[in-house]
Amino acid sequence: MELTRLRRTTRERGTTHALTVHVVADAADRRDLRELREFRELYAAGSPAAVPAPVWDGYDEEALLLLCRDGDRPVGALRLTRHWAERGELLPYFHELPEVLRADPVGFANIGRVLLAPTHRASADVAAALFHAGGTWCARTTPLRRYASAVLPSVVRFHRLFGARVSHGPVPAPGIRDGLVLMTGGLRATAEATAGWLTTRRWALVDTAPPTPPDLWQRP
Repeated sequence: MELTRLRRTTRERGTTHALTVHVVADAADRRDLRELREFRELYAAGSPAAVPAPVWDGYDEEALLLLCRDGDRPVGALRLTRHWAERGELLPYFHELPEVLRADPVGFANIGRVLLAPTHRASADVAAALFHAGGTWCARTTPLRRYASAVLPSVVRFHRLFGARVSHGPVPAPGIRDGLVLMTGGLRATAEATAGWLTTRRWALVDTAPPTPPDLWQRP
């Protein structure tokens, strides 16, 4: 199901460029997501910056999985998992979560496994579209108000662009040369910040009515 549609017309050539962000919902979507992840793991395997993660893990079964396409081609993805102060995928890296996260009894969303195709890494457009769609979906349909993301120091500036701030780190992480930084932000604020940023880049955005998320996401 489509969450966000973006269109931009190039003035010089008069051509229209389209991006869509939608929920991973069927076998074709999962195939495209796996291909993106497999390429990322192959890329990471030759890099000293990260250790390859499993292409699919247990968190995926209850996660909100988003896929971005440029036309028919998958060019980006991210995963949102629900996290509590005492339970979630960030705890192996940040044993003591900052008070800003621990104080919220409903927990928060964790944004992870953000992937961009090599052809779309020079621009933050695809990442912004994914963060906008994910933030909008969670803010509208779940009790969650905040999110966190463990990122490499080299991409902190992009998360700041989307309205997040550094809450902790960098901290050591196995196989990751420069460690991980914990970024936190508001879901609605990030949705609005990315919408504004994309608009300045001459993208026209249309958000559709988001689907109801799984029960895990709706519980207070």
